[in-house]
Amino acid sequence: MKFNYVSMIPFTTKKQARKAEITGIAVGVLAGAIVGAAAGILFAPASGKETRAFIKDKAEEACELVKDKTTEAYGCVKEKAQDIVGKVKEKLSKAEIEEDVSDAE
Repeated sequence: MKFNYVSMIPFTTKKQARKAEITGIAVGVLAGAIVGAAAGILFAPASGKETRAFIKDKAEEACELVKDKTTEAYGCVKEKAQDIVGKVKEKLSKAEIEEDVSDAE
């Protein structure tokens, strides 16, 4: 009988056991990739100072990219909001005119 080693509850179906096995493998591969990437950066032939400078430069580039995209998105949202406000004001104005006309009759 196979067990779910996290909760120590026996699996009720083969499908559950297979899913847990695949999940375990996927988690192991992901953890290995993360550890491998970290080790690759730390043990690269570049000096620690160069590596830190590289990481800093890439972080600054990523930060700048996020700022640019955020500014761009803000501009788009602001433009759409202004369009919507203009349309609402126009419809309210028309509704007030129609109301004035119907009151005058």
